[in-house]
Amino acid sequence: KFVKGSTEKNKLRLQRG
Repeated sequence: KFVKGSTEKNKLRLQRG
């Protein structure tokens, strides 16, 4: 199970590259 906050942070991390 993924936490909303965790997913959002992951997206930002991927965007940052």
